[in-house]
Amino acid sequence: VWWTAGEIPPAQPSLDPDTSPCGLLYSLPIVPLSGRCAGQASELAHTISRARGLEPLMTLNMLDDRSFEGVITLPFRTDDPAAVANAQAALAELQQAFIARGWLPYRVAIHEMGLVVDPQDPYWKTIRDLKQVFDPHHILAPGRYNLV
Repeated sequence: VWWTAGEIPPAQPSLDPDTSPCGLLYSLPIVPLSGRCAGQASELAHTISRARGLEPLMTLNMLDDRSFEGVITLPFRTDDPAAVANAQAALAELQQAFIARGWLPYRVAIHEMGLVVDPQDPYWKTIRDLKQVFDPHHILAPGRYNLV
């Protein structure tokens, strides 16, 4: 994580990355298991990231006989507000580009719930109704992967 900030880790007492200027954002699309789609995912990640001066780190992990889980990491410096905004904009572009291809993320940040949770979709309405039964006071993960 220190490498992403372009720094050598400090000497003792701590190498804790939480005290560093190192930031990481992730785009986590599910990509069809094909060489063509893997190439498209890589090209998208690199084109969008590099257009913003970022170098993405990427893995495609095979989930089953039909899909990869993509792990695209965008490293940036947290002590530079312009770098933070740039990385967030790159992530938003990546998310939209993957979603436009039907490659939905398997996990998103709380502020990105609107990318996957659709209030008009019967599935999410059912999840809302079940959550109301099992968690009527909305104690468990409020606003995460549900409408309440």
